[in-house]
Amino acid sequence: MLPDGIRSQLSKDAVDDFRQAGRCLAFNLGTAAAFHIARATEDVIRKYYTVVVGTVPPVKMRSWGVYHKNLSKCAKSNSKVLGWLDHIKDEYRNPVLHPDETVTPDGALVFINACSSLIITMVTEIARLQAIATAEAEEAQLKLAIPEENHDQAIAAITEGYNRGLLGGIRPSDEENPLGLEAGTPEKQKKSRAGCPISRF
Repeated sequence: MLPDGIRSQLSKDAVDDFRQAGRCLAFNLGTAAAFHIARATEDVIRKYYTVVVGTVPPVKMRSWGVYHKNLSKCAKSNSKVLGWLDHIKDEYRNPVLHPDETVTPDGALVFINACSSLIITMVTEIARLQAIATAEAEEAQLKLAIPEENHDQAIAAITEGYNRGLLGGIRPSDEENPLGLEAGTPEKQKKSRAGCPISRF
């Protein structure tokens, strides 16, 4: 369901949920498959949220709506992640968890494809943001260790290494959009440049 390069970045719990979803689909258990995919996706959402915001909300406040609301206030948030998260939350995830809702195998497959696109985008963004953070930390250390007159040369070397890392990192292709929904998802999100104010409600 996911490229190997993406799957290798997931937690053991998320990988296990993907496997369980596949087994459920094999037995035409659409609702169960959708439930496992929702769990796997939220695991990745929390990891992305931690990288962008800093810490996840308290357990009782953890919902896709809260995640989206807080992420949309952060300048570091990726617009594609926000668009997919908002779309999947309203069109798939919330209905899936309704006790009266039954998900067909075909419906579960659509849900899995949508969540896979979100996961691919988030994992790629996590790698990019972590690479930036590492480069910035190295730059700060060099400024302390290297005489001021040599700063520009050292920073240029770090930037070159960072760019090489990005080119060799995980990059989803434009074809990783099985539902063709990207163009219809909201691309413009209001972002605060002063930081990431967090809403608890």
